[in-house]
Amino acid sequence: MLKKLFTMSLLGMLCCTSLVIGSDQSNLGNGSTQGWEEFAVDATARHRSGRHRRCRPALPKTNAADGVRLQYYDSAESPIYQREYKFLLPFVDSLTALLFANTDQAHYANLLAAAQSIVNNYNAKFGITSARVVITDQDGLVIVDTDKNNNTFANAQAGASPATFSTTINVNHNSRLSILDAQQYFAGVGFETKFSNSVGVFQIYTAIRLGPILKSAGTVRLSQNAP
Repeated sequence: MLKKLFTMSLLGMLCCTSLVIGSDQSNLGNGSTQGWEEFAVDATARHRSGRHRRCRPALPKTNAADGVRLQYYDSAESPIYQREYKFLLPFVDSLTALLFANTDQAHYANLLAAAQSIVNNYNAKFGITSARVVITDQDGLVIVDTDKNNNTFANAQAGASPATFSTTINVNHNSRLSILDAQQYFAGVGFETKFSNSVGVFQIYTAIRLGPILKSAGTVRLSQNAP
C-alpha cells in the first residue's frame, strides 16, 4: 500500500511539474513574445488540476453585496484574461527597465506615468473605467497602484522593512495568487478573479513577471472589474 501511494504521489509531482515547465516564459522581460495559446493550455491545466496546491474553489455566482451575477473565470482562455495579457505584454520590457531604474522621484514619475498610460489606454480601448495597474518589486512590495492617490517615491520606500513588509501605498502583495504565480513559475504569468478589498468589488487580474525568474525587477498586474 505504501509503495502504491508513493508511486501515485511521485506521478502527481511529475505531472504538475510538466504543466508548469511546459510553457517557459522566463524571458518575458527580454523581448519574448510567446503566443497566448501555448501559455493558456499550460495555465488552464495547472489552474484546474486537483494536484495544484493552490487550486481555487469556484467563486460564488452572486455577489451578496449588490446581487450582481459573476462569471467564474476558471480558465486562462477566458476572453478578459486573454485581452489583459495581450494588452499588457508589449509594455513588459519598458516597465522592467523603468522599475530597475527606480532610484529617485524623477525616475519614479516615469514609472507612474507609464502605469497610468496603460490604464487610460486600456479603458479607452475597451470602453470601461475600472482598469487598474499595480507594480510590485520582486518581494511583493507595492511600488505603484493607480487606484491610490499617494503614489510617490518616498511612499514606495516608506515602511519597506522586514518589520512591516509593506509600503505606505498599499499592503504587501506577495500572497496575491496572480502575482505569486507570475514570480514562482517559469511561465511568468498569473491570473485570478477575486474580491478586491481596495476597490470593494470583484476584479479580474492578470500579472506578468518583469524579467527572468529569480532575477526579475518585480511584477506588473492589470485588472478590471468583473462584469
